[in-house]
Amino acid sequence: MTDTAMDELQEQTKKGFDLLARLKNRGLRKATITLFLDEEKGVELGWAYDIMDRTQTVFIRRERGGYIGDLEELEEQHAKELEELNAQVEALKSTDAKAADVKKALDAVKVASESHSERKAELEGKIAELTDELKRTALVVSMRAVPPVIQKNTRRQAKEKMGITEKGIPEDKTEEFNLCQAAYLMTVMFQSITDNETGAVNTETTYDDAVALMDFLPVGQFQRLDEAMGRVQFTDNISRSIEGQEDFS
Repeated sequence: MTDTAMDELQEQTKKGFDLLARLKNRGLRKATITLFLDEEKGVELGWAYDIMDRTQTVFIRRERGGYIGDLEELEEQHAKELEELNAQVEALKSTDAKAADVKKALDAVKVASESHSERKAELEGKIAELTDELKRTALVVSMRAVPPVIQKNTRRQAKEKMGITEKGIPEDKTEEFNLCQAAYLMTVMFQSITDNETGAVNTETTYDDAVALMDFLPVGQFQRLDEAMGRVQFTDNISRSIEGQEDFS
């Protein structure tokens, strides 16, 4: 077979698509997160969450405050109150108490439930109102995962930025390096940042923009952003969703 014939045969047997282009243009995970900036209203709105130890496995205590904390406490108190009142009703019934006494106990249950409903509606109204106010001044970040090769490049950029020439990351520079790499990841992951207060949209995030987010976002909001980036970039939703399917091999 001549070289020309061989070339023609190889051309005919090539795959019918560009594998690299197919992989680069694949569907990548996306997410949107709303970052609240008004710390004063945020404190008023409140919180309710568990405090864990450093391993995130041992419960230490429950922290709560503001209207959200009040609502959770209300629900707990109401549940206990109903349990006690219903126990009194059942105790009266079991001892063949007078109908008037049973009715009085049942009325107490009704009053407690009505009082709870009124207070619950009041707190939920405050929570909804403050949430709307917080959203009006919030930043909305739309992000998309990036392929491993781009993530690896952000590591190289961070090392260059910090002047690290050795193979690994010095222990005393680990925290600073992680933040530096996170900033570079933002520049490639963020598709847009919308300012709800003005309606303006940034479709490009610079390194300086990313550093500003880390420096000036409320601490809790940056933690939420960091966690959201981690979920989008590192969670393999595909394998989890199709694992075990009959046609998966």
